[in-house]
Amino acid sequence: AEKYAPDAMRDANTSLAQATNSFKDRQNRQGVDYARRSVAQASAAIRTTQQKEAEAVAAAAAAARAAQLQSAQQQAADAQQAALASREQALAAREQAAKAQQQMTLLQQQAAVAQQEAAAAQERAAAAGLSAEAADAARRDADAARQRAEQATAEASAAAATFAAQKSELETRVGQSEAELAKLR
Repeated sequence: AEKYAPDAMRDANTSLAQATNSFKDRQNRQGVDYARRSVAQASAAIRTTQQKEAEAVAAAAAAARAAQLQSAQQQAADAQQAALASREQALAAREQAAKAQQQMTLLQQQAAVAQQEAAAAQERAAAAGLSAEAADAARRDADAARQRAEQATAEASAAAATFAAQKSELETRVGQSEAELAKLR
């Protein structure tokens, strides 16, 4: 009570002290009057304290509700942001799918054109008197000739390396022999 109604408690203590002094001086009527005042003032202080404590509890509950509401609003805002981000990702994925579909259509068209060109080439080959088998045989012969040329080039490179090593060894021997001859002279 001293926290919320210090003036009322001070007055109640003063009235109590006056009542005590009055009873000591054998002034009972005056002592009872001061005692009643002290009780009334203490009761007022207690009522004020109870009212202030109830207001504090209500304020704390209101603050807690406000904090919960703010938290819920923040969560809702975060969820909305996440939904917008997901929507943007979905739109980007849809655009990529559309581009992929366009590319696939273009590749299908190119494949169809290539098939038409191959058919036209086969018709031209047939018209020129060449069969597809003869063209394949000529292609295989050309591939075989190319492989033989590559093998011959590899063998020539290996032989050149061997020759270079032998040449280097002979030059070293010649150098050693000339050095020995020079010592002998």
